[in-house]
Amino acid sequence: MPELATQIINGRVGISAQWMEACGIATLPSLRQKEHRMKLIPLTRGGRGVHKIYEYRSMPEELKRKVDAQLNVYEAAKKNLLEARIEHSAEFRQYFDEYRTAKGAHLPNSQANPVRNTYYYNAIILEAVIRLVKDIELRGDKVSWEQIAEYVSTLDRLDYPFSLPENHRKLRSKVNEYQKYGLECLIHKNYRNGNQNATKVFEGEQADMLIALISEHRNFDCQEIANLYNQWATAHGWKTITRSTVQKWANDHRFITEASKHGAEAFRNRMSYTVKRKAPTAAMFMWVFDGWDAELAYQQKGKNGRTTYHNRLTLEVILDAATKYPIGWAVGEAESADLIKEALRNAERHVEELTGTMLRPHQLQCDNFAKKAMWETYTELALLAVTPARVGNAKSKIIEPWFRQFNDKKCKYAFNWTGHGVTAKKSNQPNLDITLKNKSSFPTLEELIEEISLVIGQYRAEALPAYMEAMKALPESDRVALDMKQYLSLFGQSTGQTYQLQSTGINVRILGQKHQYDMLPASDSEADIQEAIRFREKCWEKWNVKLDPLDKNFILVENANQTEQFLLTLKDEQPMALKDRKPGDYEKLAAIWKFNREMENYVARAICDHQQGALEQIQRERRDYELLSKALITDSRGQHKSVKAGARLAIAPVDAFEAAPKTEGSIYDEY
Repeated sequence: MPELATQIINGRVGISAQWMEACGIATLPSLRQKEHRMKLIPLTRGGRGVHKIYEYRSMPEELKRKVDAQLNVYEAAKKNLLEARIEHSAEFRQYFDEYRTAKGAHLPNSQANPVRNTYYYNAIILEAVIRLVKDIELRGDKVSWEQIAEYVSTLDRLDYPFSLPENHRKLRSKVNEYQKYGLECLIHKNYRNGNQNATKVFEGEQADMLIALISEHRNFDCQEIANLYNQWATAHGWKTITRSTVQKWANDHRFITEASKHGAEAFRNRMSYTVKRKAPTAAMFMWVFDGWDAELAYQQKGKNGRTTYHNRLTLEVILDAATKYPIGWAVGEAESADLIKEALRNAERHVEELTGTMLRPHQLQCDNFAKKAMWETYTELALLAVTPARVGNAKSKIIEPWFRQFNDKKCKYAFNWTGHGVTAKKSNQPNLDITLKNKSSFPTLEELIEEISLVIGQYRAEALPAYMEAMKALPESDRVALDMKQYLSLFGQSTGQTYQLQSTGINVRILGQKHQYDMLPASDSEADIQEAIRFREKCWEKWNVKLDPLDKNFILVENANQTEQFLLTLKDEQPMALKDRKPGDYEKLAAIWKFNREMENYVARAICDHQQGALEQIQRERRDYELLSKALITDSRGQHKSVKAGARLAIAPVDAFEAAPKTEGSIYDEY
């Protein structure tokens, strides 16, 4: 029975269907049903006296157990002596995995072309053949290469996917070659030396010419390059090439030709090592900003009465990189240093809305627009560093994809949306013919600004919860406040005029309305009082004024050389009638009285110090005159009368000085 039960077909062990039916393992209809359901793989078609053979390995586990209970399958299949000597080798596997071809590539190992795997099994089977031959020779038996070739041919190809010759003469020759040259001989010569027979372009002058043509900045197509190369090749007796050859060389040498064909920036963006970055762990660690021509059109009437509809605004956005939250924004007709300042000013004011105080960012990432004009502002605002993005390196700025997302998710739903950039696919662009039919409905400039403000507000509302979590993650030690004096110094707008301190303070006219500013100490701090007095001492100075148009409570005054700066506050209006007085008015008035008394005392002390110094000097001169009057004391030249006269004239004003009242205490004692 076993002789009929098993059979080896193409190195694969099979079980006879008739034997399984005769042993009660399975019926022929059930086996055909499993075959139909692809649960069994037939090795023969069967019929006309030929037993149908099913592959043992493909059988379901339940059927295998029934067969194994009655038959030792591999023993019955006369498992050959060679398989018992096959040993796997990690060294061989590593050799073929790390082998480099003549072109520097690894050996292929895809499912369709498993070269590396095939070479590995060729190696371990040849090693097994060598062991078997040695064992036969040690027993003193004669080696039959026909038998060894039969052992090789009966190996299961699913377990050992090799490509060794099954002819005993060729097999013996391969074993001898392997023993002489080792693993290298198993690798095809095309991998070892390259396919020289099929090569049309050889290294040296031919390769130089072809690569030079491929790298041309004029970007010839493959057929044009082939034509140019063939003209040179014909003149020098080289092989001519086709378009496909150029395409292959262009692909193989794209790395070295990319910069010449498309520029240095294209090479950096496509070929250079890209830094993988992660977002900041907390808010205020990094701000990124850039300008973008908003894809929202508006209508504008010109001076000549003609209305245009192609107008767009520039949107300057400040993103907090922690969550890509638009912390600040501004719109204008074109990107400028003033527009960037306005966006940064809006960012600081929004931070104040969220946290109660303006905070300084630790790092700023800007582009190179207006960098010289804004550099001082950037460096004074950032706590840690200012890191401009490299020119042309859009990948380094997270704000570029944010603009695309904002355009798609928000701007796209407006009827005046003009689409994506000029480099976008036409299939992604709107039908502007229909859009322009309704161009008379485009918003005006004021309406568009209101529209953008509304859209930004909606985006902020959606992104705010995540940003507030990032703000909570900001340690207290990293919360560095931006005080009002610094804020106005960086972002305040100049009035363009100079002002001098008047009895009413610094009088500034804003939008036609007069505002009075002065400096009053905010606390009993001696430093604050001295600073306010020092401002009064500069009463002769002409001041430049900086202010925030949206906040008229403060102004910053600075001299022409910017060596002196003072923060002034809007003067509080006190009611004349006591009946009009509100809670807190008296406290403010008392603070003014107190400061005035401090100033009076300061002035009194200062003038007394000067008067005391003058009196001491006069007294010294008087003592000298009295001594010269009593004794005839000459100088080194023997003179006495002239020295005495000089001493008398030096103390002449003493009578007038002594007649003046002494200043003590307040200069306003009678006030």
